Amino acid sequence: MEELESRNIYFRSLTESFDTSSPMGKAVFTFLCAMAQMERDVLVERTKAGLVEARKRGKKPGPKHSLTKSQIEQIKALKATPSISIQDIADQYGVHRTTIFRALKQDLCS
Repeated sequence: MEELESRNIYFRSLTESFDTSSPMGKAVFTFLCAMAQMERDVLVERTKAGLVEARKRGKKPGPKHSLTKSQIEQIKALKATPSISIQDIADQYGVHRTTIFRALKQDLCS
């Protein structure tokens, strides 16, 4: 905001009737920014607390795995066949090629 003000650029709200070119307008804008930041911080805090509680209950937040361990084993066997491409395998399991590569890499790292 200071950079814009140094270039004589001000914010004027048409619906809330404040203008940052005046001291009162600057104060209102600063207050609104502080409230927005506080709301964001509270949201982040609640989200983190919710994730901690979910993990305590044995839940694993995040996206579900597209492939099971048995499917990954089947894919490893299919990959050993030179005539079957990764795209063919991906089509067979209804996933993207990247998912196949990621699953194989993850399985090797486990």
